[in-house]
Amino acid sequence: MTKSKLKKIVSSALVANLIIGSVITALPTQGAAVENTATGNSAEKRLVSNLKANQNLLKNTSFASTNTGIADWSAEQHDTAGSGDPTNIVPYGTKDGNGWFSFATGRLAIRPFDNGSIELYSRADSRNGITQTINTIPGQTYTISYDYNTTKYTTKAFAIGTATFTQFIVKDVATAVELKKDRIDTGGNAGWVRYPSVENRVGNSGTVANTFVATGKTTKIYIGTIMSSQDQTNEMYQTISNVQVLGESTAQLEAPTLQPVKNQDPKITGSLNGSIDTLQEVQIYKNDIYVGTATVSGRNFEMAVSPSNVGDVYKAYAVDIWDVKSNPATQ
Repeated sequence: MTKSKLKKIVSSALVANLIIGSVITALPTQGAAVENTATGNSAEKRLVSNLKANQNLLKNTSFASTNTGIADWSAEQHDTAGSGDPTNIVPYGTKDGNGWFSFATGRLAIRPFDNGSIELYSRADSRNGITQTINTIPGQTYTISYDYNTTKYTTKAFAIGTATFTQFIVKDVATAVELKKDRIDTGGNAGWVRYPSVENRVGNSGTVANTFVATGKTTKIYIGTIMSSQDQTNEMYQTISNVQVLGESTAQLEAPTLQPVKNQDPKITGSLNGSIDTLQEVQIYKNDIYVGTATVSGRNFEMAVSPSNVGDVYKAYAVDIWDVKSNPATQ
């Protein structure tokens, strides 16, 4: 091969590589980067959705908290350990210096760790737990699971034992019908005679896993403890972690319709298309920056915005209960 031919081949290869490189680097990245930052890698979630992957419907499973509460979770308690379900949602109050929210004159307490676990404290007889309401699809099967560890319980009086349990209850919010319930023995027995009388004991640990079929669009999840003893000074500490309610995602929602936006318009309006059974919210972006969620009424939505200027670009996304975004509607 002559030097001139070799030079032409090398030159052609270099040109081809430069063209390919310029095409790759020219692909738009800014919009996707901004949107993924705002919603937690929505592009990846959208791909997962199309593969029908299971996703956790519970929010704040790290149990991140402030001094006045745990976001997305309510404290629900009952100061007796009888067969009745927990019925009282109680205000958190203020967290103490050790990280505890205390209730019922010190007989019940909750301590979030912000690492995927939460500790529940009870004095007999009582129930103590947390609740969250999730969006569900009627007729679809969901899996609830969590880990439990009864780190300590006491038997302080002669001939009086202590029984400890972990429990979950799933209810339809609209009808209050119980969909699934389970109670697992985590150590001790209220009828045992223990020697010596005063002793700290370690209970059981394990994993709870079960399924339920949703009957409505909102379902209440309760996870907590039961502490049973005739001696009400007996105590229990139980840690709950790795809390999940998994459901198989469906096809991506259809892109909404966004009405034309005029100069100085004070709000934007639009409508939803296709099935909206799994709709959670409609997110609005302005110039690829997240603005907020629109108010949805039936299939229509609207949102007040600062007066629009010529050149502003609005996008609306339908977001399902798995936080998967539709393709955008753009004006």
